[in-house]
Amino acid sequence: MLKKIMSLMTLALILVGCKDAYKNNQWNKFHRDSSTSSDLHSRLVEVHNRESIGFTYSPYGADFRNRLN
Repeated sequence: MLKKIMSLMTLALILVGCKDAYKNNQWNKFHRDSSTSSDLHSRLVEVHNRESIGFTYSPYGADFRNRLN
């Protein structure tokens, strides 16, 4: 009886460990592919900064121009 309990506990531990390792591996792969250091993200940030330089955020939904001249 004790041998069955120990073998079931060992099996459960192995299965849970494999699941966690697979999940972490999948998350690391996704995170690596979509990280902020990627070239696509850098280009998107650059375009966003260039296009939104004349605007400031307003909680009232109005866009106010920041004019330097």
